[in-house]
Amino acid sequence: MDKKNINFLEELLYNTEKDSTISQVRNIDDPLLLHVFAANYNWNSGFDVQKQFLKMRIVILERDY
Repeated sequence: MDKKNINFLEELLYNTEKDSTISQVRNIDDPLLLHVFAANYNWNSGFDVQKQFLKMRIVILERDY
């Protein structure tokens, strides 16, 4: 993973605006980025971001298969 992706994930993980985080997760099309995001996200912050994460994972799976 390059420095650009690492910086993007750091910004995303420390973002406190739920709607902004959801919007940015919606645009991730790299399975590795989604995986790293999911592994490091504070899942105690509610289910809205989780739902978007799962939707994007389904989109990627459908696209790749």
